[in-house]
Amino acid sequence: MKIAYIGLVPPQTMLFNKSKLENKIIFFDMLESANSAADKARKDGADLVIALSHSGIDVSPIEYGMENVAYYLARNPNIDGILFGHTHEIFPSKKTIAHENINIESGKIFDKPAAQPGKWGESVSAITFNLEKKNGQWLIKSSKGYQLEKSDVPAAENTIKSVLSCINDTEIDLKKDLDKEVSLDQFK
Repeated sequence: MKIAYIGLVPPQTMLFNKSKLENKIIFFDMLESANSAADKARKDGADLVIALSHSGIDVSPIEYGMENVAYYLARNPNIDGILFGHTHEIFPSKKTIAHENINIESGKIFDKPAAQPGKWGESVSAITFNLEKKNGQWLIKSSKGYQLEKSDVPAAENTIKSVLSCINDTEIDLKKDLDKEVSLDQFK
């Protein structure tokens, strides 16, 4: 089985990291990029395509350069599941805004499994698939998105310490960046 992962970050990333990214990276609309990457992955023989997206859920009408596109990624017929995070919310969760195409019981958006872990390692998200191979092709019989209890996630103590150290270092760096004085000139 071939699984393709496509990674997506919002173009707004440039607003916060302009000094580090300008003239080094070009950002495109996430939905257009996802469409292109998912199509290519299928043509290259991917049986499953998973979107890893730095975004949240926004059900408002699509806009070019939209920041929170998890909802619309699920409409792509070439994407089978979505792991996302950006808005620091947990999905699926009872706190998720009710919408006809969002099912918190099954952890699905447009019937695609999706999950978002919250923030700073407070939750562990997962998507699962029950697959069957027929006539040389993998078919998705069922799927779901869900949250795992941390106590249910087996990890060696040194792994946990490593991850927490990384999170703590990142949080310290982020707080230093956020504490800096900014001017409008930086965003021109």
